This record gives sequence, structure tokens and C-alpha cells, in this order.
Amino acid sequence: MLFNPVIVGAIVGQVIIAKVSRIAGAIVGYVITTGILLWGLSIYGHGHQLAFFGSPLSQPIFVMLCLVWYGFDTKEFIAAKKTISQGSTDGAPLHVANMAGGGTSQATKTTREIGLAELFGLKGQRIIWGRLIMFLVANLVAQMVFVVQAIVTIPKGAQVSFPLEYWLSSLIVPVILCLALLIGLRWIASEWAGAAAAALCYTILMTSVRLLFYRGYHLSGNVINTFLWPLLTLIGFILALRLCRSLFQALLYSEILTGLLLSLLYQCIQLLIIRRPGMHFSLDLSSELLGIVSSALFALVFWSGLRLKWCQPQLLGSAPMVVSSAATAITDDRLQWEEKRSGQNRYCTQRGRSLWHATEILKAVGSIPGQTYYAVETPDGTLGRDTFGFYTEAPIKTNGLRLETSAPAPGPVDSVSLTAFGDAMMSQTAVAQLKSAGEYAVFVLLLECGHCGYKSPVETKAGDIERQCYACGAVNRTHRGTINVFVGSKMVQI
Repeated sequence: MLFNPVIVGAIVGQVIIAKVSRIAGAIVGYVITTGILLWGLSIYGHGHQLAFFGSPLSQPIFVMLCLVWYGFDTKEFIAAKKTISQGSTDGAPLHVANMAGGGTSQATKTTREIGLAELFGLKGQRIIWGRLIMFLVANLVAQMVFVVQAIVTIPKGAQVSFPLEYWLSSLIVPVILCLALLIGLRWIASEWAGAAAAALCYTILMTSVRLLFYRGYHLSGNVINTFLWPLLTLIGFILALRLCRSLFQALLYSEILTGLLLSLLYQCIQLLIIRRPGMHFSLDLSSELLGIVSSALFALVFWSGLRLKWCQPQLLGSAPMVVSSAATAITDDRLQWEEKRSGQNRYCTQRGRSLWHATEILKAVGSIPGQTYYAVETPDGTLGRDTFGFYTEAPIKTNGLRLETSAPAPGPVDSVSLTAFGDAMMSQTAVAQLKSAGEYAVFVLLLECGHCGYKSPVETKAGDIERQCYACGAVNRTHRGTINVFVGSKMVQI
């Protein structure tokens, strides 16, 4: 059977849509690839075969081509997201414009407020056990979908029972995964390496449990499946947290897409590696739909649990903080901004109680397109954020700050680090352009407190620096080197 002309028409349509909107074209690409995959599997399932310009395609080769096609779709989607996050700079204020004569131009990086370790409460000096517990609970609740389905679909008069081994297995799997996350993500800085380490730990622990308690367990193929599930799940979380502006969407999309991908990969492994006789690709739509429902339930339970008070970070050596719903460490999608427009520029402002409050509000915004500027006004100064990162338009206080805790501020400490947030190169260029034009501009970096570990966006300068932590109030001592940026033929120190 030759490729259906409808598919060729769909691809042509995708190209036309991509000319109008690159992100829409990328999304349509996923839809077309999925449609081709489902259509092809149904053809093979009925004993027929596909051909590409007269050359027959075997079932495994067809699935592999679809997976490669998904890879191209993902590459195009990421490129489209970067284009959106960079945005146009025509008519933008000087403090965020990509000045042609200054510095080195590069694509704007998409900032994100939550990383993989933060999501599970494993970053910082204290582990937030509530998040791991909610991850465990969400997995258990999601498993109940299959229990309900088994009960509903049993014939009349028949009895269904779930042995103790089933419930123990349902509990052991997420418990071992949480333990693997703790081992893999707690002490490894790189998210990708941490995800691989967590998947490896899970595989070792889970395989050991199965060899000890399950007779007749075979390693062939099963070890690969055991490794792929946590690895692809965690990779899905990493990519979704970077690409999605809403935490709930990130959890939902990563679970659904990872589940569908794993279903295909498991069948490829069974066919190509284990080579079971009579095995062929099949797609059980009812099972896939049930998996989507289970993924949605997991995302809803986990997302709701992360908003609970005992899933939020607390400062070391201080009383529990009272945090409003607009300033939690996990993104709140209901932030209220006062919006104003000036030409093509969009300005969003809001009032905050403190610089800590302002920092959390701005971190919760997610990725910001070009010509869009967020600012939070506080009694200690106004902190802003644009597509490149944090910025200030006037000096903010460096000591005597309003704090969210009533505990006394600790003594002076040495800060842990000074790091950039967002696109450091473009921020430096914008600051240099402003200073060259005689306007106020300071390079803002994240100062990691040596007492509580909180990262405060502070104004910096070359030389010794003392800045008060926005969270615990400790005065942090640090040093920043000299930064010189070329603006045209002139060198500007920032």
C-alpha cells in the first residue's frame, strides 16, 4: 500500500501553517506524526504492509521512522519556543534591547522557575519531604484508575480480587522511585546526569527486589524496560519544565507523552530484542486512553499537593514563614497584574510586601516574550524582570530590609555563590548600553545566602560586596570581578 495522498497533503499544510506561526506548525507536526503512526499500526494490524515509493517497509522500520520523526518535531518545537522567548526588539526600551553595536548577540535562553531537584524538594540545605510524599501519593492515586477499571469491566456474577502482592507491588514501585530520586538528584548538580543516576539506582533496586521476591523473573528485556521508565519520565519532566509556562501543564504533558512513548518502546523491545514468536505491534486504544486518565489524575494530585503549606520551603533557623498564594515557591497561575501598553511594549506591575515577595512573584511568571516587562514595587525598591532576567531601574536597598520572618537576622556570613538568571550575555549588553547613554543600570545577579541558601537577585558591582539576604536577613559578603563590555568601539565597565 502506498502512502496515502492525505498524508502528503497534511505535510504540505503543516509547512504552510509554519510559515504563518512556527509554534503552531510544530504542534501540527506532532499531530500529523501521531496520526501517521496510528494509521500505520492499524494497517499492519490487519495484515497489510506500507510501501515508500514502491519499497516495502517492515513494521519495526516504520515505527522507528515515526520515532525519528517525533525527534524532528521536538527539535522544531524547541526552536519555535526559543524564537518566541527571544521576541522582537523593535521599539523596545533600552534596558532590554539587543543593541547591534554592543557585546555578542545570542539567542535568549528560556528561564524557568523550577528545576527537577526543586520539583521534588531535593535542592537546598533541607529536603522538603512533603514533595516526595506527595509524589508517592500521586502515583498511588493514579494506580487506582486501573483498579476501578478492573472492577467495572468484570462480567456479571464474576468476582475480582486483588492479592496482597498486587498492593505491595503498587506501593513498592513509587517508594523505590522516591529513594532513587533522593540518591540521584540530591548531590548531582546536572539535571541530566541526575536523571540518569536516579534511573540507574531505580533499576538496580527494583531488579534486586524482583530477583529476591519473584520466582522465575528473567533479566532479558525486563532490565531495559525497568531503566527506560524512570529515565524517560524524568527527561519528560525536565523538558516540560523548560518549555511549559504552567506547572500543571508541565506535569500533565510530560506524563501523557512519556506514557505513550513508553508504550511504543516496550513493544519495540519485545519485538526487536526479546523476539517473542507471533509478537507484532498493536495499539489498544482503551488502554492508552486509560493511561491518559491516569496521567491526568497524577498531575492533578501532585500539582495540588505541591501547593500545601508543608510542601513549601522554610528558612533554616527561623520560624515558619507566612507565604501568600501569590508568592509560593511553586508557580501560581492566578497572579493578578496591572497591565499597561505603550506602543508594542507591554508593562505589568504589582505591589509586593518585600523584596523576597517580589522575587517569588517574578520567578513565578515563567518565560517572558520580548517587549514584555514585569515589575514588583516594594517598600525597599522595585525589582523587575524581562526576557533576559532580573533588572532594576533605580537603586534598591541593600540593608535594613523588610523580612517575611519575625526571627532575628543572623550575623554576617560569606555568600555561597553569585550566579546569573536568564541570559547573562544580553543582560550585560543592555546594562552597558544604558550606562553608555548616561542612564541608571546595574548588573543583577543571584546571591546564594551562606546561612539559608536562598538566592536573592541583588545589584552588583566590581569589588567587595555586602548584601542582605531577602529571606533570612543575613548580611552576605562576596566579591565580583570586573566586567567590561564593548559598545561599538567603546569599552564600558559594568
